[in-house]
Amino acid sequence: AKQTAEQKAQSDAYFVGGYWLQLWGFLYGAGVAMLLLSTRLSARMRDLAMRTTRRATLQSALYWVQYLIVTTVLSFPLTVYQGFIREKYYGLANQDFAGWMGDQAKGLLVAVILGGLALMALYAVFRRASRTWWIWGTAGAMVFLVVSIAIGPVFIQPLFNTYAKLEDPAVKEPILRLARANGIPASDVFVVDQSKQSTRVSANVAGFLG
Repeated sequence: AKQTAEQKAQSDAYFVGGYWLQLWGFLYGAGVAMLLLSTRLSARMRDLAMRTTRRATLQSALYWVQYLIVTTVLSFPLTVYQGFIREKYYGLANQDFAGWMGDQAKGLLVAVILGGLALMALYAVFRRASRTWWIWGTAGAMVFLVVSIAIGPVFIQPLFNTYAKLEDPAVKEPILRLARANGIPASDVFVVDQSKQSTRVSANVAGFLG
């Protein structure tokens, strides 16, 4: 009710366009995958990893690094449009291009490390359990997901933003009461300087098993 007709139209256009981008992103990604297969670039990356080391687990990690870098480069035009140009157009981004690129580089580094570890573990499972790989692979993926969720707020998110404890009791205490009323044993609330990147309003609860 507080929006003008122009603001509502802009909001609707942003979300409808976002739905279309999900489709274009899927098709773009499928095209990149087909390109890697049809040109045998993927096979050459595999061969390079195998020539570099004889250890199968390290071969998985080396392939992952190559794959991630190549797909990031090939997908870069769509990523720039979706993550920077479009967000600027709709007034949702505060960063300049250099700052945005810095965050992208940090994200790529995190993906190289965590993705490499995950692929090493998963493909080790696949090689050892050739018949039941899908069961143990799923279990391993779930464990890695839980670990990622647990370490994310402590080690990963602070790479992108500064977190500080919320001290104002007039704001903090109602949030904690709301959390406890919903079975979340929270004792602290943190404020993050995400406004340096976006004009969006954002809040989340993170953790696992208390």
